[in-house]
Amino acid sequence: MFFCEMIDTWYLRFSTVAFIFHLCAFPGIAQSQQILVDQQDKEKIVGKISKLFEEKYTIPELGEKCAKDILVALKSNVYDTLTDAKEFTEKLTVDLQKITNDKHIKFRLIEASDIGENQEGSLHHPVRLFRLMQKEHVGFARFDWLEEEIGYLDIRRFYSPTEAKEVVISAMNFIAGANAIIIDLRENQGGAGELLPFFCSYFFEKSTQLSSYYSREDDFTQEFWTYDNFTDKRFIDVPLFLLTSKKTFSAAEMFAYDLKVLHRAILIGDSTGGGAHSVDLFKIDDRFEIYISTSRAINPVTGSNWEGIGVIPDILVPSEVVLDTAIVLAKKAAQEYSKVKDAEVKKVVQKMQIQIDQAENFYETGKDDLAKVALD
Repeated sequence: MFFCEMIDTWYLRFSTVAFIFHLCAFPGIAQSQQILVDQQDKEKIVGKISKLFEEKYTIPELGEKCAKDILVALKSNVYDTLTDAKEFTEKLTVDLQKITNDKHIKFRLIEASDIGENQEGSLHHPVRLFRLMQKEHVGFARFDWLEEEIGYLDIRRFYSPTEAKEVVISAMNFIAGANAIIIDLRENQGGAGELLPFFCSYFFEKSTQLSSYYSREDDFTQEFWTYDNFTDKRFIDVPLFLLTSKKTFSAAEMFAYDLKVLHRAILIGDSTGGGAHSVDLFKIDDRFEIYISTSRAINPVTGSNWEGIGVIPDILVPSEVVLDTAIVLAKKAAQEYSKVKDAEVKKVVQKMQIQIDQAENFYETGKDDLAKVALD
């Protein structure tokens, strides 16, 4: 018994020491301490944010209004009772979004990752982003076949071309024989719009202009075009259906908006979130940072975008029947497309047969040169 008690005591001490060491080595698992802000903190923070909106926000007049309104709110004691930093960030975020109607704006606490990684100067923690990318299969949650001839892609996020290009190629090769395609964007809240020129190249015969982005700071408009020299198989006239929801946001909306405006896809579902801006991350101090929209989308066809409005689908249907509705429509479209494709194949075969018959006649009469020409 004494030996067992010694073992139990030793084990308890060892476990306690090990647990304390684990907490020290991995502080992320320890209970986070409450961060407080006083009136002086809030005055400095609101002052800096006000200046940033005045100087950086993509729509100058709206940036000026936002800058003034939050200073008025501060002087009107709106934030006086907020001493918890997280509650303060949430309240200020709500106010900023309400003034601008811009859901991209977010004021937040700077949080180190669970390995102590520094966040400064980056929109995302690199380690967290890597984990998310692995978890989401680089944005392509699923690619599958529905009803035998319908290719289905469930895309949850757009990653950069460097990260996602090979996955896009694999997905499109997988559905290469599709007579109709459904792309599900209902859970897609955006990501890297830089992937869209490459991805959209699958659906256009020649280089086509998509939405551009205007940067206020640079006073420069960056145009996005599909690729001219594109070696992968294109789905130029394959019927295309996009599924949308209120969650569909940002880059996913750009994809849906552009393909709708260019009459290349039919949108089914609900109106999207309404985020047509692009953000930069600004450090306020050692504890806080803020996403501010510094550029905005401009579509070359409409001269406008979907900010605050969302992308309105061609067919509005309840969320619970979106996929079923799309399958019914895609199946019908696939049947029609298959008939057209079969007719085209038949024409090609008939033309080839004529060439073969001509070549045989030439060979029989000893006109080998003409036979070769007939087969070219």
